[in-house]
Amino acid sequence: MKKITVTNEYNQFRFVKGNRPLNDLHLSRLRKSMKENFLPIPIIVNERMEIVDGQHRFTICKELNLPVHYIAGQNWNIDEIRQINSVQKGWNYNDFIKSYMDLEKGVGPYTTLDWFIKSYDIPTQVAISILADSSLSSTQINDFKKGQLKITRLEWAKEFCNWLVKQKPVFSAWNKRSYVSALIILDKDRHFSRAKWWKQLTAHSMKMRHCTNIDDYLDLIEHVYNIGTRVDNRIRFQREGRTWNGRFR
Repeated sequence: MKKITVTNEYNQFRFVKGNRPLNDLHLSRLRKSMKENFLPIPIIVNERMEIVDGQHRFTICKELNLPVHYIAGQNWNIDEIRQINSVQKGWNYNDFIKSYMDLEKGVGPYTTLDWFIKSYDIPTQVAISILADSSLSSTQINDFKKGQLKITRLEWAKEFCNWLVKQKPVFSAWNKRSYVSALIILDKDRHFSRAKWWKQLTAHSMKMRHCTNIDDYLDLIEHVYNIGTRVDNRIRFQREGRTWNGRFR
C-alpha cells in the first residue's frame, strides 16, 4: 500500500506538459463540492512531483487553502498519464489534440489538425478522415490517440474542404461523417465531377435527406447526380459490394 502524504506546500507540485488542459466546468463543480464536503482523496504524483492524476483537485485545494493529500509513485510518463485519465474520466478528442500540440511546440500533425478543424468548422473525426484521404477506421482513431496521426495529402484536403464548405447553405448534413466519407470515395472515381455535383445539389437540394451510413449516401448521391440524365447515359459509380434496386425513397 502506497503511503499517503499530506502537505500545504503547493509550490512543490508541477503540472505535466502534454497533460490535458484544466476544464472550467469540472473545476466549478469540484469547487462547490469541496466547499460543502471536503474529502481527502489523494492525487498521484511521479518522482519529480509532477501531477499524474488529480490536477483539478490540486488546483481547488490550492485555491481554497486546503491540504493536498498525495501518493508518490513511479516515474510516470505522459503516455501512462493519458491511459490513467482515459480510464477514470475519458479524454475527448480535444484533450488528445491539445496534449500532443503541447509537445509539438507549434509545428506538427496535431497542430495542423487543430487549425483544420477550426478553419473549416468540421468535427474531429471528419477532419481526420479528410486529412487521411480515406473513410475513417478504428486503426486511424487508435493511431490518433497514440500520437501517430498521419496527414497524407494536405493540399488536396484543403481544396476538398473549400468545395465541401460551399455545400453548407444547401445541405444541412454537409459536414457529417458518412456524407463526407461518401464524397471522399466518389472524388476518386473518374466519372464523378465536383462541378456537376454542385450543380445537381443546388438544383435538387429538396431530394437530399439525412442517411445513417456511407452506402445509403452513395446511393442517394448517385440518384441526385443522375436526375435529368437519359437512362442510357446515367452513371453508376463503382464501389465494392454495391447493390442497386433502382429506386430511392
